Amino acid sequence: MILRFGECEIDTDRMTLVRGGQTVSVEPQVFDLIRLLVENADRVVSRDEIVDVVWGGRIVSEGAISARIASARKAVGDDGKAQNVIRTIQRRGLQLVVPVHQSVAQSPTNSSPTPSAAGRLRYLQGRSGARLSYLVEGEGTPVLRIDAPGWSLEGEQSSPIWQKTAQALSTHHRHLRYSRLYPKDRNKLQTDIDFDDMAEDVATVADAAGFDRFAILTESGGVHAALRFAARYPDRVTRMVIQGGYVQGRSRRSGTDTNDDIIRQIIDKGWHAEAEDIGAAFMLPYLPEGPLEAIMDAARVFREATLRETELAVRDATNQIDNSPYLPKVTCPVLVIHGRKDSVHPVEQAQLMAEGLPNAELWILETANSIPVAGHPLWDQYLQGVLEFLAQDG
Repeated sequence: MILRFGECEIDTDRMTLVRGGQTVSVEPQVFDLIRLLVENADRVVSRDEIVDVVWGGRIVSEGAISARIASARKAVGDDGKAQNVIRTIQRRGLQLVVPVHQSVAQSPTNSSPTPSAAGRLRYLQGRSGARLSYLVEGEGTPVLRIDAPGWSLEGEQSSPIWQKTAQALSTHHRHLRYSRLYPKDRNKLQTDIDFDDMAEDVATVADAAGFDRFAILTESGGVHAALRFAARYPDRVTRMVIQGGYVQGRSRRSGTDTNDDIIRQIIDKGWHAEAEDIGAAFMLPYLPEGPLEAIMDAARVFREATLRETELAVRDATNQIDNSPYLPKVTCPVLVIHGRKDSVHPVEQAQLMAEGLPNAELWILETANSIPVAGHPLWDQYLQGVLEFLAQDG
């Protein structure tokens, strides 16, 4: 829903604020306060209601409330003296004092996503001759996303649901994401998977995009390069979010060999267009609660971007990985997010991750999905938590 007031508008689906035609970057709590006032413009909103909605009823100081009110006024072009948009009603609360008009926002799932002029793909050479594609979208503090090897931005752009997932950070941050493109020519087949090289790819892409210091968002197989980069370049990483990550790969922690890996067997048998349904099954353990569109599209993106032999090599490398030597060297604040019922990488791996990192906290979500994705019932809760963590100082 689009709600327009004064020279501003908010999109309640995408959690964006626009003033005078320009996107305004605001902290999640500030956005929640503005939204609360806009949606209740016909009445005074009490301090107790503000605390209940914005802070979830937690005990909070008057100073914190006043700071969020000041930030909300600044975001909509107002201030405490003028109070032309947000007015303080003494001993009662706050009220929006400009008319509000609403319209329905166009659903991103009903049309193909179109990259903005600032977000078109660029290409460069990475480590060991790798080709890298990257794009930058949004405004605000910088965040770099590191995906699992084999994921493709080109394929992501053809999936509305994965586009919505990817673009969520762009509403509040300058968001950089990239792909390592593996050769599709079998004469140039790549089966040497080197996570140290991938860490240097992160540096190459960040330098090309002009990212000096930045936060990192990473998931699943992308965690290996992220940890190595953060350990090697601690002064460049401000914060890190790890979702669906693990310290030790499946074979290393269980002592089993590749013949017992069902997901590997699915990749081996289903990495062909004529076996599309079988190929999609390899994503099902990561997203057992769906949505189905995300499962099918993710499988297609991986299959179209990566040869079967390369994907098997990636699987073998991640099965044997041990990230424990890098954990003590990661000094930035880290938020570790994991599904309690994750069957691919058990929650104990997330606990080991949080214990080994010097400055980490663990957030367990009540889900079996390894990867948070738009369309899942917990998506809004997950996104809000990530945005709040990234907005913290230090």
